[in-house]
Amino acid sequence: MIVLAGEIAAATSSLALFEVTDDELHLLRTAQIANDEYPALAPVLRRFAAADRSRVRAACFLVTGAPPWPVESSVIRSAIGADVEVAETAPNDHRDPPTPLWSAARRAVNLAR
Repeated sequence: MIVLAGEIAAATSSLALFEVTDDELHLLRTAQIANDEYPALAPVLRRFAAADRSRVRAACFLVTGAPPWPVESSVIRSAIGADVEVAETAPNDHRDPPTPLWSAARRAVNLAR
């Protein structure tokens, strides 16, 4: 199973795809984007997950800032075709090592079950 995780901040956002095997997360790839270079989050997600879109089972995005566009689960669900959780969190609320992306990935795994 593949899950998509993201940390969406005001200026930049981080995305990651993880493969889940035997309840372990295996990082496939990551990307950092400059939010002001894109008109919305959906086109970024479509491009980032294009090769694995049919295999993405769930996604979770931790919103830690105020991005220039809305982060709505229905829009994201349409872009990637998977169950989505969007969680607003303060920048220091997710000290789940090693990074917020891993924390979001764990939440996506729970959503996929």
